[in-house]
Amino acid sequence: MNENSQLQREIQARIKHEGIRTVRLLLPDLHGVARAKQVTASYFAGIMSTGHGWCTALLYVDLLQDFDQSRPIQLDNGVLIPDLTTFAVLPW
Repeated sequence: MNENSQLQREIQARIKHEGIRTVRLLLPDLHGVARAKQVTASYFAGIMSTGHGWCTALLYVDLLQDFDQSRPIQLDNGVLIPDLTTFAVLPW
């Protein structure tokens, strides 16, 4: 049994025990602005190891939501694999 699968089981148990229904996936862009997706807890259980599709364009916009046209940007989808060591339950 590897450490990641053990952590996945612990998180799934915590989600069930605390009745968590949704999980937010956060990723900072190049300016430190948190870009987020909210998924159901059951969906999160499935993407803990396989990842979740993510539009990479969200990571390349500036603070005014414009693209920097001075350099080429590949606008496609990427895969966000959650860092399970950062899983936390928010107090609200």
